[in-house]
Amino acid sequence: MKRRWLFGTALGLLAGIGITGVRPRIVHAPEVISTTKRLQLTLKDVLKSNHVNGILLIGSDDTPTVIQNSLVGANSQRAISSHRYFPTASLQKLLTGLAIYTLVKEGKLSVNTTLATYYPQVAHANEITIGRLISHTSGLVDTQTVAPRVLMSQSEQVKYSLAHFKSSGKETWNYSNIDYVLLAAIVSKVSGESYDRFVQDKILAPWGIKEIKPFSVLKASQVSKSLLPTASWTSLRRAMSATFGAGNYLATPVGYWQLISHLMDDQAARTWLHRYADQKTVSYFGGIYFSGNSFHANGGYAGYSAIASGDFSTQQRMIFFTNNINLGTAKTIRTQLNRYYYSKPAQELDSQELD
Repeated sequence: MKRRWLFGTALGLLAGIGITGVRPRIVHAPEVISTTKRLQLTLKDVLKSNHVNGILLIGSDDTPTVIQNSLVGANSQRAISSHRYFPTASLQKLLTGLAIYTLVKEGKLSVNTTLATYYPQVAHANEITIGRLISHTSGLVDTQTVAPRVLMSQSEQVKYSLAHFKSSGKETWNYSNIDYVLLAAIVSKVSGESYDRFVQDKILAPWGIKEIKPFSVLKASQVSKSLLPTASWTSLRRAMSATFGAGNYLATPVGYWQLISHLMDDQAARTWLHRYADQKTVSYFGGIYFSGNSFHANGGYAGYSAIASGDFSTQQRMIFFTNNINLGTAKTIRTQLNRYYYSKPAQELDSQELD
């Protein structure tokens, strides 16, 4: 009898467990986050904590990792995307620098060629060389940086800039757009074709880059609109009209990534730029600053900032575009991004910068 009672009790307990659904507690192991993923989260947090509406591309090959922080909806005209256009501002100077390099390589130009060869009307043109223009040591200074109206043609843009600068005759550093306006105009004179055609045929097309274009061929709907209320497509184009060869192009983040990637792959081009930069008090040449094996470039218009950087030794590169932060603030944010991404003291990457 006692045995039957014990057996029944045991069956009852087992049945009770099944009926009430009691299960052993399952303890999940904590998620293991890779070093790469942790870095991406850290960089995203830098953008988020600084309230950036922007995009960051990082990596060490042709295919970047994209990190975005959005303050607006995906369907907004102010939304960011890997394939929406941003004004490159001074980042275009690298394109002009590469155009000059191409002509030098073809034996059609020299860094010692004087400005007087093409623009003898410029004061002190006999003393100003291609090398001084491309390193911002020409003594030329902009007097206007925004045109009164949108200038659509190359001739209009060059004519405007040639009417709005001064020549000091001094071989001192001065970051001026007029230097690169003249370089772009010289590219056109030497090649016998427009600057746009030369850049397309000699640089962009051979490198398979489709998303870097002059503002004259783009519509407002293709461009990420600035979050700055006073920034408009018209005001942006007026500013770009005054910076022919120095800031009248736009690029998607992916398009500019391709340009930087090809620069890093083209040892002859980067060696040429680096060699001449190292001869200058400010290590700048052809649109980029150099510091050891690292380089960077910056550009900005009202409501837009564009920054590119890389390390030739590690092959790391970074593109940072934003449409709600001014360039001064973007440079501060870049310092934070550099610290985490390149794992180097910020001054190693930002030294020499005077623009």
